[in-house]
Amino acid sequence: MGLSGRASTSTDQSPPLVTVCIPHWQGGPLLKLCLRSIRAFTDAPAYEVIVIDNGSKDASLDYLRSVRWIRLIERPDETYANWPRNVATAWDLGVREANGSYFMIMHADVFVRRTGWLTRFVKALETSDRIGAAGGWKLETPHPLRLALKHATDVKALGLWLRRKLGLSAPPPPGRELYPRDYCALYRIAPIREHAFSFLQRTATPGEEMFEQLKSVGFGVQMIPVPELMTFIHHVAHGTAGVTAGARLRRRHSQRKVERRTEDLFSQPLVRELLADESLDR
Repeated sequence: MGLSGRASTSTDQSPPLVTVCIPHWQGGPLLKLCLRSIRAFTDAPAYEVIVIDNGSKDASLDYLRSVRWIRLIERPDETYANWPRNVATAWDLGVREANGSYFMIMHADVFVRRTGWLTRFVKALETSDRIGAAGGWKLETPHPLRLALKHATDVKALGLWLRRKLGLSAPPPPGRELYPRDYCALYRIAPIREHAFSFLQRTATPGEEMFEQLKSVGFGVQMIPVPELMTFIHHVAHGTAGVTAGARLRRRHSQRKVERRTEDLFSQPLVRELLADESLDR
C-alpha cells in the first residue's frame, strides 16, 4: 500500500473546489491521523484544509503549526468548557474563510481509508443543483458477538441489521428525516452564505440545523449509503475522549468503550503507516 497519491491543495493551485474545515482541541494522534489520511488519499478534486484550533494548550498545537499545507486559524481564548458550541462556531468561521465552492465539515476523529472518498461526496452533491448537502447517517461497526446477542432479543435491531446487510441506510429515529451527520458532510457554500445560515445548535445537532435551514429554501440532501461510506472513512465517535484526559466522558462505560476503540484503531497497520509517514505533513 503506497501513500504517495496527493491531489492539488490550495497551495498548489487556486481556487480549490472543496474547503475541508476541521475544528480541533487537543486531539493529539487522532488529529495527525486525520490530516495525514486526507493528504495521502485525496487524489481529486482540488481542495484546501482549514483547521480551527479551539484553545489547545498541548503539543498538538505545535504540530498544527508545523503542517505546511493546511490553513490554521487559532482561537486561543476558546476552552473545552465551551464545547460543543465552539465546534459549530468554528464551522461558521470556516464558511466565511473558505475559498472553495463546496464546504466540508469534518470531525478530527475521522480518518480516510482510501482514495476516491472526496470525489464520491462531490458526485453525490452534484446529483442535482438543488442538492444542498451530501453525506451519510451514523457509521456503525458493532462487535459481531454483541450484535448477534442484541439481534436475538431485539426485533427493531434485527430490522436495522437486515437493512445494513441489504446495503440500505439505517432509518432515522421516528419522526425525523435522514440528513448528513456532521462527522463528515459536504455542502454547497453559496446558499449558506446567501441566507446567512449557521451551524450553531438551537434545537438540534449542527448537521440537523443546517439540513433544516437548507430545506427551508428548497434544497434537498443526497445520502451516501452507510456500508459504502464505511469503505471510504472511519469515525471514532468521541475519539478525543480516548486520547485526551481533559475530555473524558461522564459515563465510565462510555469512556472505556471509546478507549478500546482508539486502541484498536492505533493497532491497525494502515494507521501505523500513516502515523509514521512525516512526509505527509509537507
